[in-house]
Amino acid sequence: MLKEDYCIKSKHFFQAIIKWILSKRIFFLGILFIPLLALGKEPIVQHYELSNGLQVLVRVNKRAPVAVFQIWYKVGSSNEYAGITGISHVLEHLMFTGTKRFPAGQIENLIRAQGGEQNAITSQDYTLYYQILPVADLALSFKVESDRMVNLILTQANLQKALAVVKEEKKLRIDNNPQAVTLIHFNALAFIASPYQHPAIGWMNDLNNLQLSAVENWYKTWYVPNNAIIVVAGDVNPKTVYQLAQKYFNAIPARPLPARPTADTTSEEQFGKRAVVLRRAAKLPFLIIGYNVPNFYLNKQLWQAYALYIAQAALVGSESARLQTELVRNKAMAADVAGDYKIFSKYPTEFMLFAIPAENQSLKTLKHAMLQQVALLQTQPLSAQELNRIKAQITADRVYERDSLFQQAKEVGYLAVLGLPWWSAENFVTNIEAVTPAEVQAVAKKYFVPERLTIAELKPV
Repeated sequence: MLKEDYCIKSKHFFQAIIKWILSKRIFFLGILFIPLLALGKEPIVQHYELSNGLQVLVRVNKRAPVAVFQIWYKVGSSNEYAGITGISHVLEHLMFTGTKRFPAGQIENLIRAQGGEQNAITSQDYTLYYQILPVADLALSFKVESDRMVNLILTQANLQKALAVVKEEKKLRIDNNPQAVTLIHFNALAFIASPYQHPAIGWMNDLNNLQLSAVENWYKTWYVPNNAIIVVAGDVNPKTVYQLAQKYFNAIPARPLPARPTADTTSEEQFGKRAVVLRRAAKLPFLIIGYNVPNFYLNKQLWQAYALYIAQAALVGSESARLQTELVRNKAMAADVAGDYKIFSKYPTEFMLFAIPAENQSLKTLKHAMLQQVALLQTQPLSAQELNRIKAQITADRVYERDSLFQQAKEVGYLAVLGLPWWSAENFVTNIEAVTPAEVQAVAKKYFVPERLTIAELKPV
């Protein structure tokens, strides 16, 4: 299946690798957090809930006679445990093997016949299936997804085919890619007690030993209406969408869900720097620097999250950011740099920086220079000019992303998966504008410390 693009802050960085593999972490750096409520008007997003617990969110956009249908299951690799890692991703593949009503290949043919498209995404905290099709054919999505929520045909033969595809995918995109392997080792070290420790695609030993009975249990446990969210965006009538949901999903019974770990139980106190050095056949060295940061939504410390978002933008947020300016262009120490910070996440996350040394530059020298740039955020507040430029860039990026109907649906669904109401991020730009130089300096001092630091280095052999 098509995997979610990982939105890191560089146009040229990791074009062959991190864009895919980091999508296995949940990371919506590029998610659009903008106001969705028009003052004095009916909310743009309508929310419904069926008696079986299925949530239905409708975002009206009348720019084209197109609809985006998404069904989100609140299960991903963060729900897995040792022995079955990768099972969510394997099941995603199996969901396209068909039911009695829609045999293998028929769903794709039906959607293509209407000029539409379909695909799926597996991430750490959700599995998403979607179709993009003409508004007049929206009922097809409800027919298909309600059927395979309960009637998926799971066989040993199909499992073996899916596993073969997934293992080949893992070999191609991760095992044969030294930078991707470095990232996986970084995550395993940084997220010691976290559900984010293992890759969404799974460990190979677990894939080699995955049993059909485990997949059947996973499907029956998590693919239930009270663990699902439907999001529809486009030129639609919300009441019509709700009626379709009732018609096709209302008869599917809810089932009890297993307990989930909480953010408070998924982090282990760090008492010093963690580091790993990998020596593999590779064309270029590679460096990852990361600092553990809390889940600010649950901790009710949102101002810190916005300040860290500004800090990330200051370091790597654009071609004029500090690392690009100082280390790539001025000093020619790095060939490229990038970063990742998830402002909203289900569990504690990492504030990450990535770099490839320039020719004749050592990892040690580049690492020292990057840490110096991080330290400058602690000792020198951002100037008003720099902060204003960063805020303007962030705001512009958000406005630009509004052109995507799929992204509009995705922002709503992702927030719902995290347990946030759709309007919870409507003040994103306002909150960004409110960040002060002192606040950026404060979070840098608090979180960019050795006790939260993890470093991974790739040294070619």
